[in-house]
Amino acid sequence: MRYAVCFMLGMIFLNGSMHAQQPSVPLTGQQQDESHPGSVQSFSAAYEQAFASSAPQQTQALLPEDVGTAERKSAFIGVLYSLVLPGMGELYAGRFDKGKYPLIIETGLWLGLVGVNSYGNWVEDDARLYAIQHAGIQTAGKDDNFFVDIENYQDLYAYNNQMLIERRLDEVYPDEQEWRWNWDSKDNRLDYKDQRIFADELHNGVTYFVLGMIANRIWSAIQAATAVNSYNASLTERLSQLPGMHARMTSYAGRIDGMQLVFTW
Repeated sequence: MRYAVCFMLGMIFLNGSMHAQQPSVPLTGQQQDESHPGSVQSFSAAYEQAFASSAPQQTQALLPEDVGTAERKSAFIGVLYSLVLPGMGELYAGRFDKGKYPLIIETGLWLGLVGVNSYGNWVEDDARLYAIQHAGIQTAGKDDNFFVDIENYQDLYAYNNQMLIERRLDEVYPDEQEWRWNWDSKDNRLDYKDQRIFADELHNGVTYFVLGMIANRIWSAIQAATAVNSYNASLTERLSQLPGMHARMTSYAGRIDGMQLVFTW
C-alpha cells in the first residue's frame, strides 16, 4: 500500500510539472502529440519512470512461490523420521498431537519385548537348572535339540534305542558321561517339559512385538506423510491470501489514456 500511495502522488506531481512547462507559442500537430501530457509517448515515459521503482518490489514480495519455498516440508523426510522412530515424522510436520500415540505405542512395544524375552530366558535357565538337579545332565556344549530330546526320554539309552529302531543313526548320542541323563521320576521329566515349552512360547511371543513395531511404523509414516501434505496445502492457501497489486494500461479510441491499479486479497 505504501508503494501504491507514493506512486499515485508521483504521478500527480509529474502531470502538474508537465503542464507547468508547456510553451506559450503554438506548436505543430506532431509536436503537440509528442509534448501533450495525455499522449502515448509522454505517458509511457512517465509510467516507466514512476512505476519502475515500485512495481518490481511489490511483485517480488508477493510471490507465494518465493516466500513459501523455504518453509515447505518434505513428505519423504517425514516418512523417514517415522520409520526410524514413530511419532517423529508427525513432530516434523507440526502434528505431534497425532504423533504422540505411535511414540507411546512404540515405547510400550519395546518394554514388552524386553520384558517377555528376559522372562523367557529366565524360565529357560530355570528349566535347565531343574534338569541338572533331577536328570544329572551337563549343559556345556549342548544345543537346543538336546534339551528337547531329554524331555521325551527317561534316559540316554531309551533315546538311543529309539533312534536305532528308526534308523536315525546320525542322531544317536555318544555313550559318554557328558551326554548321559537319567530322570529320577517321570513327573519331574514332565515338569521340565512344561517349563521348556513355556520358555519357547515366551521367546516366540517376541515375534509379535516385532510385527507390532513394523505395523506401528507404517501407521506413523502414513500419518506423517498426510500431515506434511496438509501443512504444505495450508501454507499455500495462506500465501495465496496475501494482498497483491498489479497495474494495467487503459485506452480510448486506440490511444492510451490512463493506468488502472488492481488490488487483490
